[in-house]
Amino acid sequence: MTLEEVRALKRELINELRHDQAMAQRVATRWAFKYVPKEKKKSKVDRLTKLIREKTGLGRGTAEDIADAVVRGRNTDALAVQKKWPVEDGEIEGPKGTLSIQKVRDQL
Repeated sequence: MTLEEVRALKRELINELRHDQAMAQRVATRWAFKYVPKEKKKSKVDRLTKLIREKTGLGRGTAEDIADAVVRGRNTDALAVQKKWPVEDGEIEGPKGTLSIQKVRDQL
């Protein structure tokens, strides 16, 4: 496959996804119930990353890694040691302050 073919395929898939979401909204409207799109893991990670960055002042990469581990249900204590995250006793420590990992999990 050439690069042009890959890009065309990607555009086609994106259009199909948009069509499916639009179809779901139309069906919901017709049958008089509210359409609420399901929140995906990526959007949860983005939301939690923003929370961690605001409360602790950590960098974007570290905050995103921690948020991703929380969303995917990973063992954050083991990953904190392995990746040298600023997490001790269930608290994320940063230059602005601290935030409990339990509070981050409650935001899910």
